[in-house]
Amino acid sequence: MEAFAEFTQEAKEHLLREDRRLLGRLLGEAIREQAGEAMLERVERIRQTAVAFRRAESGAGPEAGAHEVKAELESLLNALDIEQTLHVVRAFSYFSHLLNIAEDVQQNRRRRAHAEAGSPPRPGSLAHALDRLQDEGRGGEELLAWLSRARVSPVLTAHPTEVQRQSILDCEREIARLLAAPQNAARDEALQREVLRLWLTSMLRLTRLEVADEINNALAYFRMTFLAELPRLYADLEAALQARFGLARTPRLASFLTVGTWIGGDRDGNPHVTAAVLKHALAQQAQLALGHYLGEVNQLGRELSVSTRVRAIPQALRLLAEGSGDDSPYRRDEPYRRALSGIYARLAASAAALAGLRAVPAPGAALAPTASAEELAA
Repeated sequence: MEAFAEFTQEAKEHLLREDRRLLGRLLGEAIREQAGEAMLERVERIRQTAVAFRRAESGAGPEAGAHEVKAELESLLNALDIEQTLHVVRAFSYFSHLLNIAEDVQQNRRRRAHAEAGSPPRPGSLAHALDRLQDEGRGGEELLAWLSRARVSPVLTAHPTEVQRQSILDCEREIARLLAAPQNAARDEALQREVLRLWLTSMLRLTRLEVADEINNALAYFRMTFLAELPRLYADLEAALQARFGLARTPRLASFLTVGTWIGGDRDGNPHVTAAVLKHALAQQAQLALGHYLGEVNQLGRELSVSTRVRAIPQALRLLAEGSGDDSPYRRDEPYRRALSGIYARLAASAAALAGLRAVPAPGAALAPTASAEELAA
């Protein structure tokens, strides 16, 4: 087992080195294509000289040469004009970003490998926390009672110093996704396109963001993470609680984790946050949430094609389907789809009334909005 573990670790480190080499090569090709061979050679010489200076200064190289290497590095940098300086700064910045992406992908590989090998849960994971609670003699019902009172609320804040552009973040996420995919020619070609896109994208904005822009940027994080991952988090925790503590049925956890945001509502002296801005922030958040629900219900309607000719259905579902306003003869024997058509129609009415959001596709019937969150849940 120890030999296997060593081999596995060696293989992982090899993958990380290969990822670094690949991304470095692709960035070099982008620089050569867009800024010329001479610029690429200049960047590489500065990089090699900087590495040599770092080694000499740290004692990893000949100490006597540290002064000479430093002088050479200063000479190379001082000889740059403004355009060349910008190319060098962007090259080193993007190279650093790409190395971080490679390390993140490698960390995810390690996490998956530990899970597949059945290794003990790692610190920081839900499984590790549940193990500790179980070791302390805590019971499942006690944890459920505690979670019903718990409140965890990460809050998104606006930082004027944040200069990372959404375009850069989108590009880097796509590079990470591709790097984690199985290696083949098509993947490498797609990576080359993304690295080139990264190089051709301006790193900094020329104008400061408005509050409305900050609101939109914050909502992007809900689309990318919270809306999809929070339900998974609850489902994983519910299943783990049932399995570890021998609960008779899978628990239904209360909403103890709620994401907050003060962007668009921070009345701490920001003169740009007005009543109109607050109203805009709330409307955008409502449109995001209701739009997400509309999309999920529409998807469920496509998936749940269960037919009464094959399976009996509960009376409550039959009543919900009959009150949906969906009288299509093509779905007469598909009560789930008809019920979801009704839910979609009421959600669409709520979205229009609360947030001015027009549902696409349009609902098949005109129904009243849901009167409350509890009614929607029911």
